[in-house]
Amino acid sequence: MKTIQTAISHFLDIAILKIDNEDNITEVVVNTHSKLKISKGTNIYKVFSKEEKFRLKRVLESALDVRKKYMELNKTLGVNEYVDVKLFENGNERYFFIQFFESNREREVMYDRYIEKLTNLSERDPMTKVLNRQGFEEKVKRLISKSDPKKKLGVVYVDMDKLKTINDTYGHEMGDKAILNVTNILVSTTRERDLIARMGGDEFVIVVEEMTGSKSTAYGLAKRLLKATSMQKDQKYTTTLSIGVHVFEAGKISCCFKDHEKFIELWSEQIKKADQAAYKSKTDGRNRISVTKEYTKYY
Repeated sequence: MKTIQTAISHFLDIAILKIDNEDNITEVVVNTHSKLKISKGTNIYKVFSKEEKFRLKRVLESALDVRKKYMELNKTLGVNEYVDVKLFENGNERYFFIQFFESNREREVMYDRYIEKLTNLSERDPMTKVLNRQGFEEKVKRLISKSDPKKKLGVVYVDMDKLKTINDTYGHEMGDKAILNVTNILVSTTRERDLIARMGGDEFVIVVEEMTGSKSTAYGLAKRLLKATSMQKDQKYTTTLSIGVHVFEAGKISCCFKDHEKFIELWSEQIKKADQAAYKSKTDGRNRISVTKEYTKYY
């Protein structure tokens, strides 16, 4: 037991600080170092020794991906150590990383891991943890880049029914519960390699690779989603789904893979078609599946 405790005590520490445009700390997101005393409202320059002013300035003001090693902390904070630092920007939010290390090898490995984790967070919807639009587009682009031009991809557009009624009747907390309930159904019904994204308040999109055969993978998934919602116990937050299914060949948009703007334009057209099919399901009475004209060409 003592050996295990000793090993745990050698795990590396990290501090993640959210800072504003004036470089003041607005939130201590993470601080695992027991001796490092950092508080909200402190200017980030005061965290480091005066000798580090110009190196720190380069990290904070550079538009490039700049990381500085062996930065000396301000000894008044209670830690006499050197650290690595990096600034990560996500939209209008700025996060400052401080990383403690035991060795150079751990330094590189841990740095890559934390950057990967933060990148993953920036690609996810904060409520549901499924992909957001940005992360979704990147994953789709990667999928299509590896697909044969003749490979069929299915788009399942999911629109929650009567979410506004739930919000108006029971409040937004119950509405959030409805969204999370649908998210759980989507995640539990799809495969690991399927891509799920939240497109708006009550809208989700799933992209699947169509399997060979006479039946559509996307349509089969849509049917399972309707079945899963129908089997729920009747609660204030339960809701049905209006679904649109669209199928297209990867070559429709992979031809413009190197032109990002054109690629996104063509991809958005495919999403719009699935969205229109979901809207038809909604206007036809909800809790059903509609397909696009392109779908009928294949199935």
